[in-house]
Amino acid sequence: MKSLDWTIPTLGLGFISFSCASATNVSLTYVVDAYRPIAGETIVTQLAFKSCFGFLLSFYTNPWIQEIGYTKAFGSMAGISSAILMLWVPLYIWGKQVRRATMKWDLMTKTIGWNEDREVRMILRVFRIQC
Repeated sequence: MKSLDWTIPTLGLGFISFSCASATNVSLTYVVDAYRPIAGETIVTQLAFKSCFGFLLSFYTNPWIQEIGYTKAFGSMAGISSAILMLWVPLYIWGKQVRRATMKWDLMTKTIGWNEDREVRMILRVFRIQC
């Protein structure tokens, strides 16, 4: 097999980094819009996941490339990124049903304290207004 120029893996890592940042920005916007009462918790969770993913990708990239080669490793990374980015299709089709279903989960209602009035109660508490 012909050896690849150094620019090919560099461009591949650049595209993967761009797609990770873009996907994070789009998902943060979606979550803040869809789950506004618990936006803080969801943003922290998403950023922690992104940081873990970025660390693991950068930590294991070199051993992965040494084991299976540039072509297969970057092909796998492109496949993983594409699969994650294609999750917008089911969210576009069934997103409203997913949001309505998750509002009723015990994790959301009891642990996190989700309800539709949570935002209003927080504002009242901040300004010490009693109802």
